[in-house]
Amino acid sequence: MAVGCLRTKLRLGLSNNVLATLFSFSNKRTVGRILESARQALVEDFVPKHLGFGHISRKEILQNHTRPLAKHLLTGARHDISKMRRLSTSYMEFLKDASSIQYDDDDNDDDDNDDDDNNDDDNDDDDNDDDDNDMDDDEETHDQT
Repeated sequence: MAVGCLRTKLRLGLSNNVLATLFSFSNKRTVGRILESARQALVEDFVPKHLGFGHISRKEILQNHTRPLAKHLLTGARHDISKMRRLSTSYMEFLKDASSIQYDDDDNDDDDNDDDDNNDDDNDDDDNDDDDNDMDDDEETHDQT
């Protein structure tokens, strides 16, 4: 019941008065003592057995929780430096190629957008010129009458 009260406190953030009502305790001081005892029990019993590096051996980590490449590197097997260098160089070339492609795409997108913007501006100017000419025609008509 103490761990349930602690989990409720942590999850919902309720006050000790509300917890006392929910769990039928006599007052908020009782809730405080229960929460403290649950916290101590978790720290002393649960944490060392289930959390951190103390609860699992190196051998168990290598056998059950690592991938083949990591197993090879961590088990003390003789390292072939030329293979590692080749792997590292390949990775660097891959990054270089990917970054150059990215920059090429960005440059092309910007050029396309600029051309579209310029075309729209030219069309807008033409429309405005036509409107100005129409107004001039109207003024001439009024002057003649």
